[in-house]
Amino acid sequence: SLTLGAERAARLGLRNYRTVLSDVRAFDEAFSVGVALHACGAATDYTLAACVKAKAALVVCPCCVGKLSHFDGAFLSAKA
Repeated sequence: SLTLGAERAARLGLRNYRTVLSDVRAFDEAFSVGVALHACGAATDYTLAACVKAKAALVVCPCCVGKLSHFDGAFLSAKA
């Protein structure tokens, strides 16, 4: 997925697109759109929380066999 995305972005001349393969909890750069593909288990939760914290748009495709392990919706509240 990462290679395909990078190839398509290059072909389209996109300069504001970058792929990163890492643990979302370790990612500490500014971003405006977060995309997580096949985010297994808690990775989905961490991605949602990071995007909410960054006030970033998001696209999250959880793992087809995993479950949202820690989801209680607390970080989605307007008070977060």
